[in-house]
Amino acid sequence: MCQMAELLLQGLVGEKYKPPLNSAPKNSLWKPKYYASLNQFIPRNECEETLLLLLVAESMAVRNAVLSQSPEFKEIRLSAYQDATTVYDLLTVATVRWGQIALLQESLERSMKFFML
Repeated sequence: MCQMAELLLQGLVGEKYKPPLNSAPKNSLWKPKYYASLNQFIPRNECEETLLLLLVAESMAVRNAVLSQSPEFKEIRLSAYQDATTVYDLLTVATVRWGQIALLQESLERSMKFFML
């Protein structure tokens, strides 16, 4: 997820970007299902897709956080911390670029309790 977000942030996709609902060719056998339900988010542009990728990656990083401070978990804790740091660095770049500082603040506040070394 972070690698895809990096590609979107670097602008390497550029004009080739197509929103998810319009990405399948018309004569393709595979067509994405369209779900019309509450609380569903479908990105409409690169900004929204990047933020969606990074927020999902952030939730995974928080879920993988090791809360135990015992010495036998030190390597696992450091690995989880490095993964989370990567996500938060990218999230910082994306939210500052698009003026979504409140989103970054909420994300960092949620994560502070998990990533104490």
